Amino acid sequence: MKILKVNDKSEKIIQEFIQETIQINDIDLDVVKNASYLKKDEDIIGVLSFEKFSKIGLIRYFIFKETVPMGIVFALLESVKETAIKEGLNILSTIVKKESIISLFKELGFQEASSDDVYIDETNILDSEYKDSKVLNYIL
Repeated sequence: MKILKVNDKSEKIIQEFIQETIQINDIDLDVVKNASYLKKDEDIIGVLSFEKFSKIGLIRYFIFKETVPMGIVFALLESVKETAIKEGLNILSTIVKKESIISLFKELGFQEASSDDVYIDETNILDSEYKDSKVLNYIL
């Protein structure tokens, strides 16, 4: 397995992988450009990326087609952290509802953060459909 950063050659392939895997059509190409991905033989099996908001990177795509060892997930996160730091970010953040995914992010080093100052489309998260979700941050 190889971990690679998205470049001009791989951007379209990663966009297609995301569209096929999670069945969405509207992919933000700026988010794709921030991605690192996991390749096994010639197949893409995972993608991790973030969207920039000032000095914070919000995890947008955390997708795996198959189970991979935790060490590989750590290495993929390291690659994304390098990109985030180069982009001048201080924090990687994620908003998660499912308990097993919260545990996974905590194992990766993310810590629970206050939801008080988190807004989605100018609505406080506590007043939105995500009110039961946890905000987790990774300080870079």
